[in-house]
Amino acid sequence: MSARIPPGFFETVTHFTVPGQSGEVEVTHGWDGGDPLDVGWRNDFETAFLVPLVEQCSSSISATSVDFVIGQDGDIDVVITDGVLETGSGASDMVPCNTAWLISRGTAGGGRRGKGRFYMPGVTEASVLNDGTYGGTVQDAWASNLLAFVTDTAALDPTVTPVLFHQSAPFDPTPITAFVLKNLISEQRRRLRG
Repeated sequence: MSARIPPGFFETVTHFTVPGQSGEVEVTHGWDGGDPLDVGWRNDFETAFLVPLVEQCSSSISATSVDFVIGQDGDIDVVITDGVLETGSGASDMVPCNTAWLISRGTAGGGRRGKGRFYMPGVTEASVLNDGTYGGTVQDAWASNLLAFVTDTAALDPTVTPVLFHQSAPFDPTPITAFVLKNLISEQRRRLRG
């Protein structure tokens, strides 16, 4: 069994093509429930998950595939890759590719184990004000899309709930209760490993 992804849980790794970026940008999410082994369920999930997530992003970016990493009782997780094509609908030019939307993942717990975040590529120039923040319209649009992201995936049959996975014991995933766009354009952190 993968210590990080227990049986009954899965992780999605969404691959994006981004102009000016060498290689793909990957965005990961943890999930509880669902039926990722069923192709029909995965297709419904990908629509419920990707459409609201990508809508505010630049039309220059596209989600091209989603890996489903499914936790198992054995040593090796099952990985299923689906090709997708979901493109952002933001009409203005994209800001440099080292900047991103920063979205926090909130849980009922506190401390480092009780929170998370992810970066979404494809920030549009029109969405950023002179001081590096987003206007109220952008905040409202993202709030609506993030709510749809949660409610649309929860409405699937079988249902699915977003969770945080942990790198160290205890490995029990933590349910995510809220997604919130941070109101300041962010730079993606890069860690070099040698």
